Amino acid sequence: PISIDEAICVKYLDGLPDGDASAHQQCEAITRQIRRDVFDATNGCTVSIGCSNSLVLARLALKKAKPNGQCVMASLEQDSIDAFIEELPLRDLPGVGATIVDKVQQHILFEQTAEPTIGDLKRNSSLQLLASKLGTKTGHKLHLFLSGKDDEENSRVLRDPLDYFARKSISVDINYAIRFDTIHEIDEFIDRICEHLTTKLGEIDMV
Repeated sequence: PISIDEAICVKYLDGLPDGDASAHQQCEAITRQIRRDVFDATNGCTVSIGCSNSLVLARLALKKAKPNGQCVMASLEQDSIDAFIEELPLRDLPGVGATIVDKVQQHILFEQTAEPTIGDLKRNSSLQLLASKLGTKTGHKLHLFLSGKDDEENSRVLRDPLDYFARKSISVDINYAIRFDTIHEIDEFIDRICEHLTTKLGEIDMV
């Protein structure tokens, strides 16, 4: 689960190397079947699917697939990957919003084009330049994305999704209008909150 209407699925095609024509055909068949199953199960709701051998490429493929389509990008050749993504808007890359696009235009491309593309930045940047203008972490991530490769965070999603998406904390919200008159009331309230939290922890078998 990524959001209320988005999901990631990892399928390992045993015995078929990445980029193999048979793997591509199998992925095409799988995506068609998923879309058909969802359509039938929901009485007509359509979904779009992007499929590739990296998470960033799959998300870009999804952009091309929308609305109500599918797109499989299985080639491992860098020339094919570049041709696939270079005309897509830079903002289509995951985590790249208006702020990053503005910085790229002002400090790297030195122009205010209405919609800079992934190819524009790839042709006019290097890892060192991206890191110096956008920060080490963002620059390194963007440099990998420009070649269709996943950064460490995306790799973790694919490598161990159960751990990545596992619940990391538990909490309780308190209405701002609650007021106390004495220290005793505060102590009593904190005791009740702790009891509530430990009950919730027990329900999910955590400590």
